[in-house]
This record gives sequence, C-alpha cells and structure tokens, in this order.
Amino acid sequence: MYAQRHFHPPLALALSLSCGDDEPKRPEDGTVKVWESCAWDGQVLPQLCEPDLVCTYHGVCAPACEMAQDCPTFDGFEMVCGPMEADNICKPKCNAKNECPKTGGVELHCLDFFCIGDS
Repeated sequence: MYAQRHFHPPLALALSLSCGDDEPKRPEDGTVKVWESCAWDGQVLPQLCEPDLVCTYHGVCAPACEMAQDCPTFDGFEMVCGPMEADNICKPKCNAKNECPKTGGVELHCLDFFCIGDS
C-alpha cells in the first residue's frame, strides 16, 4: 500500500491570497476634505489636507478663516476663528452638554470647551 500524498501550498502563499488588497491606503497629499482626518499611522500629516484647509494638532482638516463668519455653521454650536501657528482656523465649541457637532467627517469630542479629533 502506498500512502497518499496531498499537495499543500505554502502557508504564506495561502495567507497572501486570502488577504487580498484590503489594507487602507494613505491618502494622496492635498486630497483630504474638510473635517476629515489628516492623521496617518499615528502621525499628524498637514500635507494631506486640501490646500485651503489646515491640519489641526488633533489630526482634523479644518477650514482656514479670518473671522468667525468665514466658518461653516452647525445648528446649536458656536464656531470661533482662532489661531493655530501661522493660521487662523475654524474651531467648533462644545455645547452646554459637552457635545460636538456632526460635521460629516471624523467624530469630534469635547476637550476644554472645544471640539477636537482623536489623534
């Protein structure tokens, strides 16, 4: 009697075929939209934001402004135009319940009266 031999592809090949190309890809420089994340792989990368936006210290692309009237508005939330290094940026303030607006981008949370990202 002969023992049957079964062909088993190397484990690495099998794993690579099953994983596919599902890993997130770093956004191209200058393509991240307002209120989206400008953080990648644990680092804040200002170059990711669209040209008219500023990447905050907390990793969110915020609109640049000269006055609060230049900023987008969110019902029930105050927006201020405040300094960040050489630029002024739009900064949403937390409401009385310490909530932040839904911007359509990354989720913001309240810290020291202002809404910030998680980075």
